[in-house]
Amino acid sequence: MENTKSPEIVTVSGACCAPRMAKLDQALEKALQGAMSELGLNLHVQKVSLSAVLNGKDALPPEQRQQVLALFQRYNLQCAPMVLINGQVRFAGIPPSAQQVKEVLQAVPSSHA
Repeated sequence: MENTKSPEIVTVSGACCAPRMAKLDQALEKALQGAMSELGLNLHVQKVSLSAVLNGKDALPPEQRQQVLALFQRYNLQCAPMVLINGQVRFAGIPPSAQQVKEVLQAVPSSHA
């Protein structure tokens, strides 16, 4: 396999707004780590809080920020946790399994220069 640009992964946590959601974040992190381990990947995962996004204090590009805000406006805290891969929301509301993350990572096209 060619060495291409790694997928960009961002997780959005709702635990800042509802501490009980920390368990969902932990399940999400475990699934991400499991999938990356199975695929032999060591990817950086950018983590942001929903409150940072809502207050404009995140480092997300405007397109990603708008996706998160749209989901929040529609579903409130039920949209968290969220996973964005290469700028697209891939999972929201329920932590995916490691197998689901693995399938998405395998299907994500590599960046072409």
